[in-house]
Amino acid sequence: MCAFPSTCSLTSDDYSSGIASQVSILRNETIRYIALNDPYANLVDGGTTPNNMGEQIRTLVTNRMVTNQSLTNPTFNATIDACGTVGPKAEFGQTVFSTQLETMRGQGPTICLNQSRYAVIDSYRIAEQNLKDAVKSLNAADIRSQLLSLSGVKAVLKSGATSLGQILTGGYNQVAVNFLGGLPTSPVSHKFLVALSNYMRDNLSPEFFGDGAGQYFVFISSSAQVEVLRNEAGVKADLLALVTGNDKGTQDELKKYAFIDYPYRGIKLAIDQQPLRFNEVDSNGFPVLLEPLVRTVTDYGVENATNPDWVNSDYEVGFLVSKGTFRRLVPERFVGEGTFKFDPQFIMGELNWHYQKDNICNVWGDFGFHIYQIVRAFQPRRPHAVIPVLYKRCAEDLGLSTCTGLTDLSL
Repeated sequence: MCAFPSTCSLTSDDYSSGIASQVSILRNETIRYIALNDPYANLVDGGTTPNNMGEQIRTLVTNRMVTNQSLTNPTFNATIDACGTVGPKAEFGQTVFSTQLETMRGQGPTICLNQSRYAVIDSYRIAEQNLKDAVKSLNAADIRSQLLSLSGVKAVLKSGATSLGQILTGGYNQVAVNFLGGLPTSPVSHKFLVALSNYMRDNLSPEFFGDGAGQYFVFISSSAQVEVLRNEAGVKADLLALVTGNDKGTQDELKKYAFIDYPYRGIKLAIDQQPLRFNEVDSNGFPVLLEPLVRTVTDYGVENATNPDWVNSDYEVGFLVSKGTFRRLVPERFVGEGTFKFDPQFIMGELNWHYQKDNICNVWGDFGFHIYQIVRAFQPRRPHAVIPVLYKRCAEDLGLSTCTGLTDLSL
């Protein structure tokens, strides 16, 4: 027998804790929370996985061909001696990546019919939209989390490093490798990104965004780090030279708040408005991540307030991403077999209003709530072609200084 739902013990205060009631004369302008931009959703391909194929999803990735010929000094013999010879036999293999479907479930706040009568107009409509935005944020956070943990190459920036081999772990067709260990001691530079992108081109056989000479990678980091990259001496000099040459695209880039619309030297920048931040790493070198938001009580209900520890943290995570690294698979529609039938399943985070009368808890049908479910599997394709980068956050130059001139006014 199923236990009584915990909702049965809710009081009237629990129903109305999140929405302001229109009592006395309350002037209310309901303002929607504006969802953050998501730089990750378009970087991972989607797809479906068929039903009735077992729990594990196994993917065979064909490896690079082994010709058993030298690439430094290929051997050629005199043609007259070639009769009857075949040469070394080429070989190849496949790497198996395994994954499985996983599920996240949640529900919205409980809404009471009688309390709804007195709520400020638009409160519930906007609360519903905010819940939709929150689920989108969960999707983006999930993609980012999987890229961090499943990537086959990882970087920890160390000041004074003179080769990428000193700061990288992992390699071609590897998955879920550990970080080097220790805390980063250097911020990201554009010179480093160019070196890392060249390493990817030369060693990891990536798939590119764009075509031909316009091929590029995407580097995702915080807005402050993007600003540092734009203001780097060499980058700034190139931008100014292009502006002097009346390059329209570059003129636009200098006018806009962020340097994110056009690739520069094969790297396009993107901003994560709530990047992963940390102050320490674990025994495998993985960052011990700080939550950007913390649950905080407000006048009516609660909110996710910005976490000051996250704001003031010392280190961040960025991602250099190429195309086709992972696929985010969802299950096919399944409604049962024979006489065993189920309602269609919501698996993409859609909001489904749950409203059920019963003889024990919700006799009058006084309350309901939204439920959501996300079901997905991450299928590695080129897990080595996305590189999480642990880097140090440096003090920002805000351009603030004391008054020094004799003509400066003191207020």
